Amino acid sequence: SPFGSPSRGDFAARHDVQPLCKQGITGKGRTLGIVTFASLTPSDVFSYWSALGLSVNAKRLSIVNVDGGPGLPSDDSGSDETTIDIEQSGGIAPRANIIVYQAPNTNQAFVDAFAAAVDANLAQSLSVSWGFWEWENNLENSPVTDPISGRTVGLAQALHELFVRAAIQGQSLFAAS
Repeated sequence: SPFGSPSRGDFAARHDVQPLCKQGITGKGRTLGIVTFASLTPSDVFSYWSALGLSVNAKRLSIVNVDGGPGLPSDDSGSDETTIDIEQSGGIAPRANIIVYQAPNTNQAFVDAFAAAVDANLAQSLSVSWGFWEWENNLENSPVTDPISGRTVGLAQALHELFVRAAIQGQSLFAAS
């Protein structure tokens, strides 16, 4: 693929995923959780998978709106980010189900979206490509209500508690760097 438009095959080649594909590891029986802060148009991801020649279950994608959801899809809100996250993860694991936990783009909704995914405990892996500089996560810069304690804490502390719980449950977490 030309620079700027990587496909599932490009990703598989660059990250040495091909041996898994050759072994028939397709994500069957697994669920991917995508945490995001802009909505998508589901037909876009299905069109992408179809264009790659992937045969996927038409019912593999479900959407959970957290805190009312992020609103309608738009370029300004970052819907392209959400779409790419789902296209690529779903392309690498074409037999996996995908749950999209989508919320408004606020610090509290960031916590609440992960809380929803961890509480549901339906996805074996949770992935997010949204984020910001860790310094901004302290209590003075990012106060949030901790979903576990109900106290006002910094974003990093609230997420840490959720991530530990996810790990104890056997959920793997991934974030784009």
